Amino acid sequence: MNSRARFGGDRPAPASSMRVAGTVDFPRRRVQIESMKYRVVIEPDEDGVFVAECPALPGCISQGKTRAEALANIKDAMTGYLASLKKHGEPAPL
Repeated sequence: MNSRARFGGDRPAPASSMRVAGTVDFPRRRVQIESMKYRVVIEPDEDGVFVAECPALPGCISQGKTRAEALANIKDAMTGYLASLKKHGEPAPL
């Protein structure tokens, strides 16, 4: 997912890691994931791609052509998932 898609439409991602009203500070969210431990399950599917899922975060699923790509993609998905929970005042699962 490119930064334009992540931040919506033609609006580019913020250049700095400072908080800007209405945006999510993804570099800081990645630190949150790295400090918390979530189990990730990676399995090959019938089409030869690897599907990654975080069972503690319902619906948090991604994929990649390799295990490494699937792992990188699920980390990005988890970052967005946890940022959304925080934005909506929901607690992060332990």
